[in-house]
Amino acid sequence: MITQATQLKQQRKYQEALQVDEQAQRLRPRDSRVYAGRAVTLEELGCEQEAMQAVEEAIKRANLPKDRQILIGSHYLKALLLEKERHYDEALAALDNVFTHDLEHVPALQARARILSEQRSK
Repeated sequence: MITQATQLKQQRKYQEALQVDEQAQRLRPRDSRVYAGRAVTLEELGCEQEAMQAVEEAIKRANLPKDRQILIGSHYLKALLLEKERHYDEALAALDNVFTHDLEHVPALQARARILSEQRSK
């Protein structure tokens, strides 16, 4: 199901992907990948608050080392969602969590530079 939802997202069929995400969540309520995928879908649909809830669940349910990439991606998405809301300090804290697991995460480094620049221009 996770693969099916990913394929639908690649085709930009986000409503259909969300339905598959919801089915996957019912079948695998403890799987961090399900929540991470749902967070991405919700973010693409512009449902930031629901996406934040899903990303928090993904972070909470992630088991290291197996879910390391899920954890990194979830913290990164959390940072982007917080940045959209202009919660810059919280976004930077989420990025620090990314760097805990991957010091060279290029998108997170770019986001950090962007957020710091935005903070200075306030």
